[in-house]
Amino acid sequence: MTKNLCIKSFFFLLLGTIFFMLSSCEDCTFTSKNSTLIKVRFYPEAERINRRFRKASFTIDSVRTERGTVFRRRGANIDTLSLPINPTDRDNAYYVFFRRLNVTSTEQIIDTLQVSYNRQFSVISPNCGYDQKIDNLQIMLNKTTLKTATVFKDNLSVTDTLNIRIFF
Repeated sequence: MTKNLCIKSFFFLLLGTIFFMLSSCEDCTFTSKNSTLIKVRFYPEAERINRRFRKASFTIDSVRTERGTVFRRRGANIDTLSLPINPTDRDNAYYVFFRRLNVTSTEQIIDTLQVSYNRQFSVISPNCGYDQKIDNLQIMLNKTTLKTATVFKDNLSVTDTLNIRIFF
């Protein structure tokens, strides 16, 4: 009878150990400091010349990418936009701004912003997956009436830091 008790105790101890080992797997609590949003701020051209960089409202109807519309509000006066990049796409993105000179204008102006960047992947753990750092932002204005665009911070992070300044 003691032998059966020892076998039962060993069996339950073995089951308990296996259960404990399986239930104590690593939980993924990693929080990335990287982002997939490009923060853009608009300024009048005079601010670039004077180097004061006081933001100003810019009237935009919509912003579109190859994958669809990322912003739409007819006649929206905005000074800052967060533009998403597709984390699984290529290493560049195109943003087409549809806007008007003023709210009452019927003529639509189309401006195109091309952004290129580098991706760096790193594996966090097998359970958490990978993290992606996006840096080396470069911009080019194509088919545009915008005056200038400059990169202020060339990497994307979750902080509320400006990445691109656009002057109109």
